[in-house]
Amino acid sequence: MSRRRLVPGIAVTLVALVALVLLRRSGSPARSTESDTAALTDLTTGKTVGLEQARSGKATLLWFFQPGCGPCEGEAPAIAALAEKHQQRATFLGITSGDLRDQIAPCADAYQLDMVRFLIDDTGATLRGYNVVRPPLTILLDAGGEVVKTWQGPVDASAIDEALREETR
Repeated sequence: MSRRRLVPGIAVTLVALVALVLLRRSGSPARSTESDTAALTDLTTGKTVGLEQARSGKATLLWFFQPGCGPCEGEAPAIAALAEKHQQRATFLGITSGDLRDQIAPCADAYQLDMVRFLIDDTGATLRGYNVVRPPLTILLDAGGEVVKTWQGPVDASAIDEALREETR
């Protein structure tokens, strides 16, 4: 093969690989220090907490959702069942923006999300910190707060169940 054909072929391949790496990075949650220390409001107590404090040193499932979002409400029963099953070993946090505050309690009641602690992100810092573009987005963190696994869109309850079992052994 001549050099004239080889050089353009290598260049195209390198450009494609760089584009693939950039696309993969842009889709992953970019956890920032700001997202751990941002002030979140606990829906039940009204107190301000940081995500690090809310995690309680356990593996944590972050469920970024919106009341009224069809896919979010569609997966709510699965989140409720997972929270019930893994409540002793993992923390379940439902996080949404502050403008939806009044809609969370009716949604939680309707889907029996009793084991999920709901936090309001009034500033959007946690949503930005985890690169939440559109809900639902579900992220499993290890006990140290590092991202283990991410699910964009409606959850696969069996995959989350398996990931939780492995992380909380």
